[in-house]
Amino acid sequence: QSVVDCLFLHAILDTHTETLTACSAMEPFIPHSVRTLGISKISLPHLRTLYDSVTIEPSIVQNHFYAGNNFDSVVRAFYAEKGISYQAIFVVKRKKLRSWS
Repeated sequence: QSVVDCLFLHAILDTHTETLTACSAMEPFIPHSVRTLGISKISLPHLRTLYDSVTIEPSIVQNHFYAGNNFDSVVRAFYAEKGISYQAIFVVKRKKLRSWS
């Protein structure tokens, strides 16, 4: 049987209830078809609320990592406290990559 390492919710939905419904729909796949759950593009207040509402907490969070949000330092501190892995996304802009070629 194939196992997916991590199933992500790409971003929070319009309401907490919709986000919770989506996360709850992914939970039955743990641990048989999916090892862990993750979420992308979530603020600390939203993650705190979600973390307290779900049965299976996300193991990985992917967030934008840039100077404008202080490199997500407050958010990363919460993740470290809860044992959630942080994956930085959009670290290098495509425009800069094009100039290297």
